[in-house]
Amino acid sequence: MTSWLWHAIRGTGLAVFAELLARMSNTIFFILLTWRANQIEASTFSVSFVYTGLLTAFCLGGLEQLLNRETARDIAESPVTLGNFVLARGTASLLIFVGLCVWLVAFSAYDRYTLLVIVVIGSTLIPESVTNLFQSFFVATNRIHYIVVINALAGISRVLLGGIIIWLGGNSAAVALVVAVTSWLSALIYFGLVVKRFFWPTISFSSRLWLHYVRAETPLFLMALMASLESNFDSLLLSGGGTNDIVLVGAYNAAGALLNALLIIPNSLRHILLSMLSMAYHRERDKAFIVYIQSMRLLLYGALLLCLSITFYAPHIISILYRQSFAIAAPVLQVMIWSFLWIMLLVPNGRLMLAAGIQHRAVLPQLAGMLLNVSLNLILQSTYTVIGAALAKVSSAALVFVWCFWIVRQELYRVSIWSILWPALGASAVTLSVFLGGQWWQIPWLVMVALTTLTYLVALYGFGGIRVSELQAFRRWLRMRNRHSIVGGKL
Repeated sequence: MTSWLWHAIRGTGLAVFAELLARMSNTIFFILLTWRANQIEASTFSVSFVYTGLLTAFCLGGLEQLLNRETARDIAESPVTLGNFVLARGTASLLIFVGLCVWLVAFSAYDRYTLLVIVVIGSTLIPESVTNLFQSFFVATNRIHYIVVINALAGISRVLLGGIIIWLGGNSAAVALVVAVTSWLSALIYFGLVVKRFFWPTISFSSRLWLHYVRAETPLFLMALMASLESNFDSLLLSGGGTNDIVLVGAYNAAGALLNALLIIPNSLRHILLSMLSMAYHRERDKAFIVYIQSMRLLLYGALLLCLSITFYAPHIISILYRQSFAIAAPVLQVMIWSFLWIMLLVPNGRLMLAAGIQHRAVLPQLAGMLLNVSLNLILQSTYTVIGAALAKVSSAALVFVWCFWIVRQELYRVSIWSILWPALGASAVTLSVFLGGQWWQIPWLVMVALTTLTYLVALYGFGGIRVSELQAFRRWLRMRNRHSIVGGKL
């Protein structure tokens, strides 16, 4: 277990914790609205995030990744880079929000109450877009603890205020206002922290500099647009642009809420790996390869365990979260969760392509994935509704990963996939056998969770997925770290 890996695990853990504090409040509100209000209120609240999720990419999506790379390469240029990016994204998000309001009033079929909720949540496009840039800057400068503290304050305040409002009988519009206010306050705090701890962002209108930005951002922007459309087209098609099928969207998003919570992991890991690969690839290509291949192994084994567990126990998870309000979400979750596996595996491939400067090669795979997603939704939703939408999501995610992995093998590194894949397949087969045996003997599901998890880990070790040398190195590192901590405490 090398030092880079611990840095990645620690950084990702902090970033995931920070995102959970900030983002899980929306999932909590959705669950509380289901319990205290009704399915209509919960579904209305969830539909508003479909639009913000779709339109976020139009606010120059991908710019935070470019900021991360540019800062990791040359921090001295950060004041100009951050200032220009904030100006560009702030302007774009304002225009997109105005366009959303015009479309909702002039063309949508929603009732006035639903329009109000969507507009209030839609206003968060502006502060959230800028906040993402500040967070990316902090990740690139190894200041993730700043993100944790700010997101903790924002997340706790949001949950407390929104939870109290819901418990007192408040509706989704009141909760949406809490979300909007805390989003704007968070953006202001992030800006103040950048100014106090680093610098005042500056703006340059150099045509040469902006041309460099445009060339680097264009493929990232296109991929962000396609990924956003791919992620949200299913819900938009289910809703039909009106209020009639809003409960169906709510049931689909009930399953998607758990997936979105898990997606915080790859979203956070993208920034961590990009910073490390950007520094390593142009200095030590061998080290970059080690980072890439070990991250592939760990992400495959970890994501596979999560996907298997959720597939096995989805009915129990949905019942606990939503009681009986969205029972149909259980089979949807059992299908949808497998997109998480492909998304996790795409992370090291996409970050390596960006670090190597061939991010434009990922545009075609992303386009193909988007077209497949849209086509399958149009074909399958008419017959299988929410299950068809989940199948489309999984299929498109798999296509994008396989294509990008092939590009990496052809242009960057020759990777032997079988040595990584074999332990995962063996451990999965053994775990599935244990689960089916538990079903036959009617063992309580909580006991089975522990049993199947232990079985998977033991089988993975037996098939060589977990290596003794890595465990020993990690143990030595922990001992050394503890000794340093003790000495430091005495001093």
